[in-house]
Formats: sequence, C-alpha cells, structure tokens
Amino acid sequence: MIRQNRIMSDTEQKLYPAVTALTVINILIFFAGALFPGLGRRIYEAGVLDISALFAHGEWYRLFTSSFLHSGMGHLVSNMLVLFFAGAEVERKSGTLSFIIMYILTGLGGNLLSVLMSVRQQEMHVSLGASGAVFGMLGVLAVFTFADRKDLQKGALMRLFAGIGISLYSGSVTPGVDQMAHVGGFVSGILYGALLLLAGRMSRITRPKTGG
Repeated sequence: MIRQNRIMSDTEQKLYPAVTALTVINILIFFAGALFPGLGRRIYEAGVLDISALFAHGEWYRLFTSSFLHSGMGHLVSNMLVLFFAGAEVERKSGTLSFIIMYILTGLGGNLLSVLMSVRQQEMHVSLGASGAVFGMLGVLAVFTFADRKDLQKGALMRLFAGIGISLYSGSVTPGVDQMAHVGGFVSGILYGALLLLAGRMSRITRPKTGG
C-alpha cells in the first residue's frame, strides 16, 4: 500500500496542472477564434494590447488578456512548446499556485515595459501573445538553474537554452514582434525567481527547530 501511494504521488507530480491548464486555455481561445470568425474578431478586438485604448478608454485589463491571444498558428505553437516543456521544471520547483502567479505577473511586466517604451517613442501599436509570460518563465528557470544546479532534474539547462532559442527564433521570423515585451517578461521572471529563492531561504532560517 505504501508503494502504491508513492507511485500515485510521483504520477501526480508529473501532471503539472498549471502548465497544462494554461496551455489548454491558450489553445482553446485560439481555435475558438479560428473556427468561429465572428467570435474570434470580438475576442481579439476586446483583448489585444491596444495602447490607445488603454489611455483613451482606461481598458487596462488588456495588459492581462493579451497574454492569452496569438496572431497565428506558428505564434501559438512556438509559445506553447516553450511553455509546456520548459514550464514543467519551473512548476516542479515553485509549485502550481506560484507558477500561475508567475505567468500573470511576468506577462504584465512584459506588457508594461512594452507600453512604456511605446509611449516614450510615441508609437501607439497593437500587440498580443504569451511571449512576455513565456520569457518570464524562462527568467525564473534561469535563476533556478544557476542557483540550485544539484537539485534540478537532468536536462533542465537544456530546456532553458532550447526555450530561449525557440523563442528568439520565433521572434526573428515573425513580423511585428514586440521585443520589449520579451525583455520585460524575462527581467520580471528573474526578479520573481530571486524573490522565490529568497522567500524559501528565509522560511528555512525562521522555521523553528524541534528537539530530540
């Protein structure tokens, strides 16, 4: 019975519910728009990061919703490949809830930097995609990889560089890619990963010791 429970626990750990849920949500939204063009048009008009709409109408929710929209199949596939394969390591180390918070915050961080740079350059563009959050995840993975090499599963470093390579390649061949969102997401991920490590170390320091 103990052996059976152990096997079930290991299986559950390999499911990575946050990575799976976020991947499925992105795919469902994309295909809903592709299969039902009228619905897709309304979703994209309401959800893309339209900088003029942020300031003219106060639609700041677009900083969040644009992280679940993609411009085409190639855009979707490249982001979801990195999210699914590299994200597993991050969720394993940080936990499901923390991973979801990371996706949201780093996506917001990437979009905020994009907005700031656009305002500075007086370019009111429209953008969309999970790239900011994906680069945020890569930033967290970079922190974990270089801070705790011994405890990482084999191939974590390969996932990191493969993820960065896929994302950079996708950005180079896709017209109109918002590189500032990538930079903002990656930096946000590094900061978030550093906070997670600091919080974990503080927890170990302040945890009361039990006597024998």
